[in-house]
Amino acid sequence: MNYRYWLLSILLFLVIALYTFVSFYSEEKINVIQNSYYLQRIHARQTSLSFSEMFDNWKGILNYLAADKDIIEMNKRGKEHLRFLYKNLRKELKSITRVGPDGKITFTVPYENAAGMDISSQAHVREIFQKKKPVISDVFLAVQGFYAIVIHVPVFKNDKFDGTIALVLNFEKIAEKFVREVTIGKSGYALLISRNGTELYCPRRKHVGNNIKLTIHDDPDFGNMIKRMLEGKEGTSHFYYDHASESYRKMRAFYMPIYLDGTFWSLAIVTSEEELTEGLANFRNKLLILISAIFLGAVLFSYYAFKSWGLVKETEKRKKAEARFRALLSNSNDIFMLINSEGVIQYVSSAIEMLTGFEPGDIENKPFDKFIHPEDLKNVVEVWDQVLQNERSLFRVEYRALKKDGEYMWLEAVGRNFLSEQHLNAVVVNIRDITERRIKDEEIRRKNEEITRFIYSVSHDLKSPVVTIRTFVDYMKENLKKNDIKKLSDDLIYIDKASDKMSKLIEDLLELSRLGRISHKTERLTLQEIVKDSLNLLAGQLKDKNIRIDVTDKPVIIYGDGDKLVDVFRNLIENSIKFTSDCEQAHIEVGVKENDEIIIYIKDNGSGIEPEYKNKLFGLFEKLHTNYEGTGLGLTIVKRIIEIHGGRIWIESEGLNKGTTVFITLPKTKIAGVV
Repeated sequence: MNYRYWLLSILLFLVIALYTFVSFYSEEKINVIQNSYYLQRIHARQTSLSFSEMFDNWKGILNYLAADKDIIEMNKRGKEHLRFLYKNLRKELKSITRVGPDGKITFTVPYENAAGMDISSQAHVREIFQKKKPVISDVFLAVQGFYAIVIHVPVFKNDKFDGTIALVLNFEKIAEKFVREVTIGKSGYALLISRNGTELYCPRRKHVGNNIKLTIHDDPDFGNMIKRMLEGKEGTSHFYYDHASESYRKMRAFYMPIYLDGTFWSLAIVTSEEELTEGLANFRNKLLILISAIFLGAVLFSYYAFKSWGLVKETEKRKKAEARFRALLSNSNDIFMLINSEGVIQYVSSAIEMLTGFEPGDIENKPFDKFIHPEDLKNVVEVWDQVLQNERSLFRVEYRALKKDGEYMWLEAVGRNFLSEQHLNAVVVNIRDITERRIKDEEIRRKNEEITRFIYSVSHDLKSPVVTIRTFVDYMKENLKKNDIKKLSDDLIYIDKASDKMSKLIEDLLELSRLGRISHKTERLTLQEIVKDSLNLLAGQLKDKNIRIDVTDKPVIIYGDGDKLVDVFRNLIENSIKFTSDCEQAHIEVGVKENDEIIIYIKDNGSGIEPEYKNKLFGLFEKLHTNYEGTGLGLTIVKRIIEIHGGRIWIESEGLNKGTTVFITLPKTKIAGVV
C-alpha cells in the first residue's frame, strides 16, 4: 500500500470537505439575506399601497368638501357640515381648516378661535397658493406636542381660486399604523423621509422633523443609500451605521419611493445582519456533522481501496478495463470528455453526435473554448483555471454550447482534474443536456414574480373604489336624513364613477387574461386602415378638440389580427389625446422609420415622461400621472398583444413636457413596392 497517495487523498478529501462546507454555508447565508430582502420588499410595498390608499381617501373627502357650495361660501351650514365631519372622524383627524384666498383662516374646527389667523407664511400654504393643486406637507411638530401633516386641496369659486380646505392628521398615529409594524426582527426598524430629506418617521423621536443629512455619520454606504432614496430610487443596501440606535453594526436594508401628488416619500426597511443570520447556527452544526461523517467515510474507504488496489496493473488488464470503460461511455446519453492541460479535447464519447450533431472527429484535437457561447466563455475559462490550479478538484459549470446547425444549447459539465494520474493525464468531464430545465426554471421564476405583483396590485386597485363607494354611502345616509336632494345626486355621481372604475378594471383584467389563451387570426392590413378604424372609435374624444393628427402616406403592409391591432393603436392614440390636453396646439403623428427593420411610431407633443420611468409603464397597474383616469392596464394589454404577434414595443421621451414617442415592430411588416 502506498501511504503517500493515501495521505494525499485524505488531504484532498479534507479540502473538498472544507470547500463543500464553506460553499453550502455561504450559499445558505446568501439565501437567507436574499429572502430577507424579499420580505422587506413585500413589507415596503404593502406600506406604500397603504399610504397611497389613505391619502387618496382623504383627498377624495377634501375634493368633495371643496365642491360643496356651503363650504365654499363658509356659511352657517358649511360650518355645521365641518363640525359634523370632525365629530365623526375626530379619532383620525386633528382639525379641519378653511383658508381664504388671503391666506387667513376663515374657519377651523375644533380650534374655532383661530379664525382670522394668517398662515400664508407656512411652506405648504405657500406651495398650494402657488400651484393651486393638492399638496401634502412635510411632518412638523404641532403646538399641541404631536407630529402632524397637512393635506391641502384648492377651493374654486366661479372658476376663481378662493383659498383651500385642509385636514391636519396626527402623523405619529399614522406611522404607528402603517410603518412601525412592518419591521423584521427585534433589531429591525423603518425609516421614512420626504423628498427634501426631512425625517418623517424614525424610532428615535428626536430625529423626526429634522433633515436626515444632519444625522448622517461617517458611514459612506449609509450616506449613499440616503442619497439614492432622495433621488427616488429603489434598491437594497448594506452599511455599518445603525441610525436607530446611533451605533455601529452591519445592517441590511431595502428602500423604495412612495409616490404622492407631485412628490414622493422614501421608505427603508432595516434589519441587522447578525439577527438575520443567527438562525444559521443550527444549519451550520448539522452541515458540519454531515460533512465530517462523509469525510471520515471517505478516509476509511480510501484506506481499504488503496490497500486492496495495487498501483501497478498489468498492461493487458488495463487495456481491457479501458475497453469496457469506452463501451460504457458509448452507450450513455451523457457526453464524456478527456481534456488535456492545454484545453484540447483528447477524447469525446459518441453521445456528442446525438446531442449536438457533431461527430467525435469534429470535436477531438480542438480547444474546448471554440464550442462555447461568447457570453459564457469568461465564466467557463475562470472555472477551468481554478481546475488546473487544484489537482483532483471537482468542478461544476453551466454554459451554452454550439450545435452543428449553428444554434446553442444549455449544458451542465461536472468533472475532476486527473492531470496528475499517470494513466489518464487529463481532466475528466461528464456533460448532460439541461436546456429544458433552464427554460422551465426561468419560466417558473418569471411567472412567480408576475403572480406576486398581480395579486398585490389587484387587491389594492379593487379596494380603492370600494372604499370610495362606502364613504359616499355614508354621506348619502346623512344627506337623506336632511332631504338634501342635490347632495344625494352628487353622492350618486361619485358612487357611479367608482363603480365605473371597478367595472373598467375588471374588464381590462379579463381582456388581459384572455390574451394568449385565444388564438388570433392573421390578416393582410395596411397601417392606414388600422389607424382609420382606431380614429373612428375615438371620434367622440376628438370632437371639439384642437388636435392635428398626421398619418404617413407610405403604403405600410402589416400582417396580424386586425381587431387586436386596432385595439393597440386606439389605446396608444387615446393616450396621446389624453396627455396633450394641456397643449395649445396638440399634434399627434403616426409614421414609419426604415432601418434594418420597419419601425412604426406614434409621436405626440404632450406632457412626456422622465427617462427613468419609461421602462415601468408596461407593468401591471403602473400610472405615472394619477390625475388622469385609467386602470393602469392599457399599456400592459398593448405590450401583450404586440408580443403575441412576435413584435416589440418601447417608449422614448426626452423628459417632462417634451412629448412622447411609442415605437412598434411587427414581423413581416413591409412597405409595398419595396423589396
